Amino acid sequence: VYETQEMLRFLDTSGDMAKRIAMARRLLDSLPNSNWLKRNPFIGDHKRGDAELADLLLHPLDRAYRVPEIAELLNENGLRLVSFIEPIRYRPESYIKDPRLQKTLADLSDMERATFAENLAGNIKAHIFYVTRASGETETKPDSPEIIPILKDHRGDQLAAACREKLTLRVELGGSPFSVALPPLAPAILTRIDGQKSLGDIHLELQAHNSDLDWEKFQKQFQQIFAALRDLNLLLLRRP
Repeated sequence: VYETQEMLRFLDTSGDMAKRIAMARRLLDSLPNSNWLKRNPFIGDHKRGDAELADLLLHPLDRAYRVPEIAELLNENGLRLVSFIEPIRYRPESYIKDPRLQKTLADLSDMERATFAENLAGNIKAHIFYVTRASGETETKPDSPEIIPILKDHRGDQLAAACREKLTLRVELGGSPFSVALPPLAPAILTRIDGQKSLGDIHLELQAHNSDLDWEKFQKQFQQIFAALRDLNLLLLRRP
């Protein structure tokens, strides 16, 4: 992207956006097969329309930020990172299974691990993250019956069907496959998540079929589900 932006600055420095877009289209049509943008399967914004092309290649204020530069930006402005999205993509162990390497990487700070993961994956085209000025806890936790779970992009029955056989959910993010393990109650719980029912509602429904399922046992299973799906940015929580 940034090499193409640099070339376009050589070709047309006028303020006429229509002319600059036309020049950009000519350049894109002329890129050789060896060009990095042409070979990159993760960048397709410029193929959708003029607005997307201008935003990607002709934006006057665009600049690249890698993880260490994000850390520096936050420190300079008194901010603290809450989480990158999706969290699973910023963990080296999501890609590396060698136990010796995992042990070495475990000693790194969270930002160092995120830096390593960015270099390792090679397909994170944009950084999305939450920050806060507060020093205390900033995230809602699944710690009370009133919490309402909300699935971000999928229906609960779809996810339940996907994980029912092996209690494993497999997804692809930026061309990289990821899998997360889920507890036994995952299909039954996921089926009942509709954005309206609270954790207390779901617990009572399941308890009607299993009287031994007290709140503590239910919460333990849901926390495992939440941890796994939060890593994939699939499950959110709302306090009423």
